[in-house]
Amino acid sequence: MKNLSPTIYRKRIVIELVPGVLVNTKKVDVYLKKLSKLLKMRLVRGPMTRKNPRYGISSYIYWEESGTHFYFWEKPFPFLSVDIYTCKKFVNKAAVDFTKKYFKAKKSEWKEVKI
Repeated sequence: MKNLSPTIYRKRIVIELVPGVLVNTKKVDVYLKKLSKLLKMRLVRGPMTRKNPRYGISSYIYWEESGTHFYFWEKPFPFLSVDIYTCKKFVNKAAVDFTKKYFKAKKSEWKEVKI
């Protein structure tokens, strides 16, 4: 992917995992608020969380520095995906380790999307 705007700093990581705990809307909201504090992001709005019986839980938290999308499926098995996109530097390992620990990950993968 060609960087069309090299003067604007952007960072994106995707974390996916199979959780070892029950995931509900309250747990998602607490996770996103704690993630915001951990990464020192300034909260503008959210989390905005919704549970859909067909698709699972989705949420978004809006930061001054951008935001994070969160998705959780119960079927065919518990699985979640977190997409962190910011214009501020943060330590990948901190976000990944916190997410794995918070959801007691049974399996996990993550990747930084290079721009």
